[in-house]
Amino acid sequence: MPVPNSKGEDITKRIEELSKRSEISPFEVKSLQRDIEKLMAVDAAEAYMLGGMLAAMTGNRADAQALHEKSLKLKCDVVGLFNYGVSMKKVNNLTLAKELFSRADAFSPGDIQIASHRFQTMNFLLDYEGFEDVVGKLQKIHPDFNAQEIPEVQVAQGIIDKLSGMGVSLGEYRRFGQHAEQALLEFDLSATHIVQRVSSFDGVPHIYAEYHVEVNSADVLVGVNETLMDRILSDESLESWDKVVINVVRRDQDQLDLEEYEHTAA
Repeated sequence: MPVPNSKGEDITKRIEELSKRSEISPFEVKSLQRDIEKLMAVDAAEAYMLGGMLAAMTGNRADAQALHEKSLKLKCDVVGLFNYGVSMKKVNNLTLAKELFSRADAFSPGDIQIASHRFQTMNFLLDYEGFEDVVGKLQKIHPDFNAQEIPEVQVAQGIIDKLSGMGVSLGEYRRFGQHAEQALLEFDLSATHIVQRVSSFDGVPHIYAEYHVEVNSADVLVGVNETLMDRILSDESLESWDKVVINVVRRDQDQLDLEEYEHTAA
């Protein structure tokens, strides 16, 4: 993945460092905002992009999207598309993130980092339609590279095989993922991890998908799960409701370390 070689490179590094921390000082955010404003006179496209990245880091989905859109109107390139995709993934706008990574891939076909984020987003969306085509194109560009070495591909392939064995179509599984995405967006939650595994209830096997979120309120967890259940039960197109279980839980790293299928958000 190409990186910008510009006066905004230092700002980019500072945003990336802050995004790894659990607590961020408002003074640090203000300092970054001031530096981004100074950059506006030099490179407005990059300044808008960095502003969008900063807004996503602080959880402001609307501002992040608006600023990234302004950046792309001035300069649409692989760096802008990729960073926009990462920002949307951070604020759980996964459908848009997947589209942006696809567009970034068109600018830089075969880029492993872009492909990894694209596969990762598919996992969070439970959307594996077209997965084999994406892997095939990547493998064609890199014939000596084994795409199965990408952890996100391993996760996806394992789930696809299990869905096939249970008779659950990829299209239907994608519908469950869409409901999860919308429920999380409604409560302004972003999943840090998703765990997918096969479980059994009363002798009936099912796919269990568990979204881990950073939240301390039990009421919020109850609310998002009730909303998710309502959306699923009201979707008459779903026929495998007894084979797929979706749940949103508070993030527990110790438990995640024990899971068979784990996927970590950037």
